[in-house]
Amino acid sequence: MNAIKTPSIVVVREGEDYFCEEDVQLPYRLVRNLGHGHSAIVEMVEDVNTGSVFARKVFSLNVPRTERKRIFDNEIKIIRRLAPHHHIIRVFATYVAKREAGLILHPVADSGDLATFLRDFKEAKAAQLVQPERTKVFESSFGCLASGLAFMHRQKIRHKDIKPHNILIHQGSVIYTDFGYSLDHSAIGRSTTTGKPQAFTRLYCAPEVSDHSPRNSKSDIFSLGCVFLEILFVLYEELVPPNSGECYHESLETSRLRSSLQGLNRLGMITSDMLHPRPDDRLSAEEITSKLKEYEAGRFCAKCKAFMLPEVEELPDAPVPPSLTGPSFRSMPGDQNTPQRMSFNPSGILQRDTRDDLDLHPLLPPPSRFRPPANLNSADPIAHFYNHDPRSIVRTRNSSVLHSREFKSKEISERRSDHKKHMLKHNKYFKCDIPNCTRKGKGFTTIYDLSRHEKTVHRIGAKGIFYQCASETCRNKGKTWARLEIFKQHLDMMHWDEDEQELIRRSVYCPDTPPSMAEPARPAHQTAPSAIV
Repeated sequence: MNAIKTPSIVVVREGEDYFCEEDVQLPYRLVRNLGHGHSAIVEMVEDVNTGSVFARKVFSLNVPRTERKRIFDNEIKIIRRLAPHHHIIRVFATYVAKREAGLILHPVADSGDLATFLRDFKEAKAAQLVQPERTKVFESSFGCLASGLAFMHRQKIRHKDIKPHNILIHQGSVIYTDFGYSLDHSAIGRSTTTGKPQAFTRLYCAPEVSDHSPRNSKSDIFSLGCVFLEILFVLYEELVPPNSGECYHESLETSRLRSSLQGLNRLGMITSDMLHPRPDDRLSAEEITSKLKEYEAGRFCAKCKAFMLPEVEELPDAPVPPSLTGPSFRSMPGDQNTPQRMSFNPSGILQRDTRDDLDLHPLLPPPSRFRPPANLNSADPIAHFYNHDPRSIVRTRNSSVLHSREFKSKEISERRSDHKKHMLKHNKYFKCDIPNCTRKGKGFTTIYDLSRHEKTVHRIGAKGIFYQCASETCRNKGKTWARLEIFKQHLDMMHWDEDEQELIRRSVYCPDTPPSMAEPARPAHQTAPSAIV
């Protein structure tokens, strides 16, 4: 009698792809089912060899074989391409067996998906339970989701099905998952697609997706805006959700939800701009991330903050020794033999160097670089850039990184020109000299901002057509806009429910500029920005 052959258990290693024969058995034990999607089921499994726990995505046999293979190959390629970002699921290994194909993914979300997380939060809130840890996850999720989507779009990837069910919560952090129907448009050069979508979720889809109109990466922005909206609903009681089952792109146009968002706070305004019915009027993922960094820095997790705001060693207040400023001194941190402190990996992610940190000192740049203008007066406020830069310069191998100590800023600039622009935001040298001006003493970042203020507020040098909002409900009565496109932004944000063209027609304003209000001569320090070298 022939002995029954026992299948051998394969050892699965990270990064490998396995084609399993009939006599090979995978080392996974089913723990529980996690859910299912358009084309696959997801299970929690344990590796019997190592005890490690993974999520196994098994592709359904109900899907035609060619379609199943396309989705399987597409998801592997995209997830591995996006692997450097910490808010995107990772592939541990893949396998193809006789009856199934699967992805071994990690991490396994310890708090489930965002939809479940939101539902549990609502139930606990209804029971009046305090949930500081869950609230913290929600507060930081906005920036993390925006940065993750910005990374996808930089890599020429459209997710195409962003929704709470496809966002995991693991150790208090959000993670994008389910890239089976995502589009890699790096080869074709554009993200626009046409025809009937292969798969989408009507509740969260953009209007152009629902209508089967041409769509592009801005469709992802709308879907992410819907996710932002659901998180805002649980954080702010003044926001009233639409009727259950009603699509967001329909409810936004038939309710006061958009105006409620715009009046909520800056985050609400950003979310409203993501949910614009016209794709071209939506913010890009990069713009959303940039706005959140600038105005809502607390909306990121600690890891994102470490990447975008790397800490710089506090520099001493002692003056620079004269011996270090002479032409003969050339050995500085950042030379070819000195390891750099921060670096970009090949995927464009800013990372901290694992080698020994530099022993930083306040060093002046070599005399041949960043030379101040010959006619610079030491009493001139512009001289601040040269008098204080020795304390702000930290050099790396490839660039001069400037860091503002005086304003206790976390801003890191890789070029001196960027540092100059950043410091202008603090110093605001350009002052309005008109008596009783509400901005007197506060100043403006550039000469152009000051000129625009004088034209719109004081009518100095005002020529041509201006705009004063004629809406009866406007909260900015008396304010003047010099540019039509900026005035249109005001109308989109504050008066979206009124006839735009009619309101523009009634808002046209042509100021009369008397001779006595001719543009005055500029003070000596209010030179054009090009004078700041």
